Amino acid sequence: MATLSQVRAWSTEHLIEAAGYWTRTADQWEDVFLRMRNQSHTLVWEGAGGDALRQRTGADFAVVSAKAEQLRQASKIARDGAGTIGAAQRRVLFAIEDAHNAGFAVAEDFSVTDTRTSRSAAEQVARQAQAHAFAADIRQRVAQLLGVEHDVAGKITAATAGIAATTFPETPHDPKPHIQAVDNHTFKDSPPPPPGPPGDPFAGWTDEQMRQVAVEIANGHALKHFPGKTPENLARSIYDAMKDPNTRIGSSIKSGGLTLLKSDGTIIFINPQDVDYGTAFEPKPTATTPWRTPLKYFEQNTSGSFRPF
Repeated sequence: MATLSQVRAWSTEHLIEAAGYWTRTADQWEDVFLRMRNQSHTLVWEGAGGDALRQRTGADFAVVSAKAEQLRQASKIARDGAGTIGAAQRRVLFAIEDAHNAGFAVAEDFSVTDTRTSRSAAEQVARQAQAHAFAADIRQRVAQLLGVEHDVAGKITAATAGIAATTFPETPHDPKPHIQAVDNHTFKDSPPPPPGPPGDPFAGWTDEQMRQVAVEIANGHALKHFPGKTPENLARSIYDAMKDPNTRIGSSIKSGGLTLLKSDGTIIFINPQDVDYGTAFEPKPTATTPWRTPLKYFEQNTSGSFRPF
């Protein structure tokens, strides 16, 4: 049994905070996996590799959507439970207030004693009976409060069961999938190796891998920086920059990936850790930027220049 002090200090703030956190988490999960699924359908990707990617992202989104719905259900239970617990707490406090107003004191263990002096034995007996009634009612309401708290906790535990152990099903796929490049050549869908040594940053990269990186960047968020270009045209431009011996290439200070500067001032980032494998844009100086030209931007944001010499 709880004590009077514990009942007075009873808080449901943790439930309100948990409900908000679960709702935000559910929304974030669905947003991320929906974006991944949608991106898999916008890539110019043909054959078993593309089919496997779309199948996998679709299956993963279905799993995440189900788990997000679990979190939203848990959030609703927590919010509703906070209201129910709060109401049960108020019922206890109202009963205690009634006892105080009738001239009785309520102890930490919810025992009730008379604070008034009875004028007769009969009045004393009546007051004692009233004290017992108040004590019984208060303790019953405390028991109901504890029962509601236990019930809400059980429902939340059931609603969140299995979320922490979420797994994603493996999708069978062709070990040699292909992706359609910008010039209708097909090439293997295998990740390129890390940047090579100075003088040859693309050492170990096949021509097909370079095309694949160009396609992935062009079909990602880089495209919004070039409203006049199609994904195919942008991919061709990125691929040509990787092959052009006049392209300046350095190591990004921020990400450690490759930074390319084309002769027209376009900057290309190649970063395997990025969801789109990198990006591309034309740097535009403002009144506060410490650089005024794309070349200065490149020099201030790279180290260990690879080429040209």
